[in-house]
Amino acid sequence: MINEPSATAQGPLRTAAYGAVTLMSAADVTGSPHKVATQGSIALSSATGLVGHVLAEKRPGTSS
Repeated sequence: MINEPSATAQGPLRTAAYGAVTLMSAADVTGSPHKVATQGSIALSSATGLVGHVLAEKRPGTSS
């Protein structure tokens, strides 16, 4: 059983996860940040556990 974080804790967790992918893309020294961003997006969409549950949750006001 996974303990869901509070609504106030979910926002920073989501922001940190997406921010990590953004930073990885910006720091890519091989010259292909789009590949890093794609791999990061795949990692976020296949995340499991607490982070996976928070990222998979549909937020109000989003179209997806």
